[in-house]
Amino acid sequence: MTKLAAAILASALCAGAQAYDSKRALDNLSYEMTECAVYWGLMTGMPGLTKVEVDVLKKQAETFLTLAYHYTDDDVVHARVVMMTDSMMRKMKHKWSHVAVVASEHAFFCQDLNPVVRLQYWADKQDAPVVTVVKP
Repeated sequence: MTKLAAAILASALCAGAQAYDSKRALDNLSYEMTECAVYWGLMTGMPGLTKVEVDVLKKQAETFLTLAYHYTDDDVVHARVVMMTDSMMRKMKHKWSHVAVVASEHAFFCQDLNPVVRLQYWADKQDAPVVTVVKP
């Protein structure tokens, strides 16, 4: 999958001069991978889950975190994990009864997250054009 992702990124970057550079695209992908790793990791602590459900969530968290570390600096990923964990816990008010707040923000995105598709998205992404306003 890594070779395929690199090939998609390379072809996408050649196609548009305004597209994000490869470092920025990979960093953005790493951010999303980290976000989902934290989400899945947090969900492993939800009360009432079976061991099998916890194991599946842990595996998802580990997979996403491994990819996140692969695409950007370790210290950046670590800082993001700390920040995102704190942010999600605050949104939940540190109570599982408020988990819907976090799930509504992350569940569907993380379930559907395909690294190859998202890398293509970030490789094709362009900054908004700069508009200069000229006063008469």
